[in-house]
Amino acid sequence: MAESFFYDVFLSHSTQDTAAAREIAQKLRADGLRVALATELANHEQTEDALERSRVLVLCMSAHTFGREWPRLEAGTFRFRDPPNAERRFIPLRLDDALVEGSLAQFLSVDWREPAREAEYEKLLEACKPPRTEPTPEQQEARARLAHKVLSLGHMAPVQSVAYSPDGKFALSGSDDNTVRLWDLDDARCLRVLEGHAARVLSVAWSLAGNLAFSAALNGVMRVWDIG
Repeated sequence: MAESFFYDVFLSHSTQDTAAAREIAQKLRADGLRVALATELANHEQTEDALERSRVLVLCMSAHTFGREWPRLEAGTFRFRDPPNAERRFIPLRLDDALVEGSLAQFLSVDWREPAREAEYEKLLEACKPPRTEPTPEQQEARARLAHKVLSLGHMAPVQSVAYSPDGKFALSGSDDNTVRLWDLDDARCLRVLEGHAARVLSVAWSLAGNLAFSAALNGVMRVWDIG
């Protein structure tokens, strides 16, 4: 199940804390994490899909959190606070001195207030990183083949993400040119250019079966591609 999480972390926040949440998202992305930011998602359906595909939920808490928006924000936390669901994690993050709602007091929180912020960020980053897994023999073989090749990815802008297929024969690349490319690693050639995003592609991933590709863009849109 862990491999099916498209996002490492979902950042949930009050609409009045958007600036602070965006700053946190930018820092986590700069350190290589795949982040879904609530304010970048266009509607409820996209939000629910991103929550379902996220391993960690970070709830940015402030005086604004526990007002009118609290029922909506709380509803998004339940699947991450379920003790039997060990693959998910819930992390409250304190933006100010507001009292924490009673049911959340049991959770160890990240202190985003000064002067603790810098040290606390390192804890947040480690908590949000995906578990380390050993590559499969097929993926190890693919990486060994690539070590002896120089592969030009052909994009017109910087490449943000590369992902190997489960069998190690193909790769996906996502770029700032708003496209995703499918590669044959044996022949070092591009098989398809997947177009449709209207913003930079930040992350790409494969389904476990290897027949679907997923891509997420800066504008919060995630696309599913049938690779066949």
